Amino acid sequence: MIKIEKQLSCSGTFGQLPGYTPETGLFLDIETTGLSPAATTLCLIGAVTRNRDGRNWLLTQWLAESREEEPRILSEFLRFLEPYDTLIHFNGDTFDLPYLEEKLGQFHMENPIPKKKSLDLYRLFRPLKPLLGLARMDQRTLQTFLGEKRTDPLSGKALIPIWHQYADKRNPVLADMLLLHNQEDLSGLISLSDLCAYQSLLNGKFTVKSCRLRDDSAALTLRLEYPLPQNIQAAYPLRKKAAASRQNTSRKNLPASDSSSGSGPNDADWNPQTRFYVLNTDFSSASLEIPVFRGELLYFFPNYRDYYYLPLERQAIHRSVAAFVDRKHRTPAKPSNCCVRKTGVFLPQPSELVTPAFVPYYRSGERYFEYRENYENQPELLADYAKAVLKLFL
Repeated sequence: MIKIEKQLSCSGTFGQLPGYTPETGLFLDIETTGLSPAATTLCLIGAVTRNRDGRNWLLTQWLAESREEEPRILSEFLRFLEPYDTLIHFNGDTFDLPYLEEKLGQFHMENPIPKKKSLDLYRLFRPLKPLLGLARMDQRTLQTFLGEKRTDPLSGKALIPIWHQYADKRNPVLADMLLLHNQEDLSGLISLSDLCAYQSLLNGKFTVKSCRLRDDSAALTLRLEYPLPQNIQAAYPLRKKAAASRQNTSRKNLPASDSSSGSGPNDADWNPQTRFYVLNTDFSSASLEIPVFRGELLYFFPNYRDYYYLPLERQAIHRSVAAFVDRKHRTPAKPSNCCVRKTGVFLPQPSELVTPAFVPYYRSGERYFEYRENYENQPELLADYAKAVLKLFL
């Protein structure tokens, strides 16, 4: 068995990792000769911990030089693991931890892993895939996104024959290749913690600096609590249905009702051009562009039985007022026409945060609120609104 201990120079905002404390957190990565613990060898265990000074990192690796040394590197690792209560890894909930547990069972060794907390960075950061615009969320792809360059060019699969050659010939060059791959996986785990900044953005860790209304959009400028490691640009369609069809249509087709039947507006009457929420970042700040709708929208009253519909006015009024209207010009309201119309400037809202909520047609899934100048003086409302919009990018 070869045991390596060395200082590492790592960067990362690891302090933002949920549930992580430097004194009790251990970054873990293993190397094996395959996926099945019953038929393969655990050839290398690597761990990174914080030094007692809290400033530096300590890399510890246990390399088995033969299959017979599996119990030894496991025993050494278990002793090292005792003071730590949190295991941090990448996709370890699926592979590393189950593999280690089965190996411990094979050798009838005590298994402390179920008593430890598990922090799987793959599961933690996987929801960021749409926002980051990445095709894959494997560790190498994420490290490349963060601008981290690896010296080791090999994959874990490519290391399998290298370990077999090392176990046969004990060539130190081959050992260095195995150790380097594991080391860069571990230092990469620490750098991946920088991705927490994107989660902080989506979780509302920002303040709204300004809100400006333009011709076809409203721009929210955000000051971020945690700077981003890389800038991103992302877009989310306002209407998924319209985005899927990729059809550009005229915005002049505003909601309209069929006065002869007394029915309310419907989906066929609502066909605006496809629009997008757009997010742009600049490290410590971000801009969120919201598509604006200028025109007529509807507000539906909650209890249609308390209203009458006026076909000539194309709106509903309460029974107490309808009593003064000629019966020829009123009919009992239905759910589909129990509404009033409002012309103005509107912003879409993913959930009903601002009331009254306006819609383009009956039973529409879209919700809007009327834009007002005094919203610029309501930072808490704008912050809640920005949070709701940003959740769409997940």
